[in-house]
Amino acid sequence: MVVDLGPDITSCDTSVVLDAAIPGATYNWSTGETTPAITIGTPGTYWVDVTVGNCTASDTIVFFLQTSPDAAFSPQPSILQIGNTVVELQNHSTGGISYSWHFGDGSPGSDLFEPQHAFPSEPGTYIVTLIVTSDAGCTDIAYGAVTVEDDLIYFVPNAFTPDDNEFNQVFLPVFTSGFDAYAFNLQLYNRWGELIFESNDHKIGWDGTYNGQPVPEGVYTWRITFKRTRNDEHSVIEGHVNVLR
Repeated sequence: MVVDLGPDITSCDTSVVLDAAIPGATYNWSTGETTPAITIGTPGTYWVDVTVGNCTASDTIVFFLQTSPDAAFSPQPSILQIGNTVVELQNHSTGGISYSWHFGDGSPGSDLFEPQHAFPSEPGTYIVTLIVTSDAGCTDIAYGAVTVEDDLIYFVPNAFTPDDNEFNQVFLPVFTSGFDAYAFNLQLYNRWGELIFESNDHKIGWDGTYNGQPVPEGVYTWRITFKRTRNDEHSVIEGHVNVLR
């Protein structure tokens, strides 16, 4: 009869199972347990006597427990604007001797301690992964998000000429990026503060009429409420537009 607990074991922060199961046997472990298998989590030397009838066999194993490293990092900055997407990845890990970075954007990784990385100049959120390895081969993983946002770009004209020619017939603020098209509202008021036009579609502007009739020349107040994609903040801007005929 042969009892084989296998080679000595090195584990990283985890318990292991020692199994000496042989049909019809009784067991005497160095821990005092009498079951076919035991779970150990403390480093040291362990042995077992296995008896079947009048035959007893033994085996010994050494258990080494290693401490895993602690992976941690912070992207600086973590929120970027298109046109400036370079991030410094500040490494706060302990217990490591090697580092493997994966940037989540399809680009090659890095094995530097604190790399810099330029993310794509297009909106999106990228999950950065850091794998830290200790001198004993133990590993730990940390994750962090980097978000690239649209710049807020818009233009609001200060006059238009709804005079039935082919040019400049509609007052239409132009929003191109950095806003939520589904959270947009445009309102126009006359000089008495009366609401004369409203649109929730950033592609639909004011044609210079109220109740189907052309409004008089003059200055009208506009108010635009919209949500920014950067942080879901609701913003309000106001101004004036001249109706020229």
